[in-house]
Amino acid sequence: MHDLPELAAPIRKALGDTTPASVQFGEVSGGFIAASLEAVHQDALGVEEQFAGKFQEAFDSFQKAAELDPKFARAYTGMAAMALNLGKPGDAAKYMKLAMEHVDRMTERERYRNRGMFYYATGDWQNCVQEYTQLVAHYPADRVGQNNLASCFCTVAQRAKGT
Repeated sequence: MHDLPELAAPIRKALGDTTPASVQFGEVSGGFIAASLEAVHQDALGVEEQFAGKFQEAFDSFQKAAELDPKFARAYTGMAAMALNLGKPGDAAKYMKLAMEHVDRMTERERYRNRGMFYYATGDWQNCVQEYTQLVAHYPADRVGQNNLASCFCTVAQRAKGT
C-alpha cells in the first residue's frame, strides 16, 4: 500500500506547486486507506458520477472499488450514500455495516465519517449529530461532514416539532 499524498508531493512540485510537503500531508491527512490504486480510481469515478447526479453509475463504480479492494471501507460508504439517493435505505444500512467491519483499517477521519454515515443510514439521528459534530470539530474543512451534520440537525429538529 502506498501513501497517496506521499506519491502526489513530487508531482505537485513538478507542476509548480510551492506548498511544502508537510502542509500538503496535513491538508489530506486522515482521508482514507486503500490497498489498490485501481480501487481508488474507481472510487474517484464514483465521486465524479455522484456529483453529476448519476447515482446508479456512481453506485456501480463504488461497487467495483469494493470488488477490487474488499477491505476498502470508503467504497461501501459510497455504495450506502448512493443507495440512499436511489431510495433504498435498507441497502444503505447494509452497506454501512459492511464498511464498519473494516474500522481497523480506517483513519481517524474515516471513523468519524463512517460512524456518522452509519447512524445517518440507520436513522439514529442523535448519534449522527454527535459523530458529525466531532468530525467537523477535528476536520473543519470537511464539507461532506458539514453537509451531513446539517441534515442530521434538520431531521432532529423536524422530529422535535413532530413533522
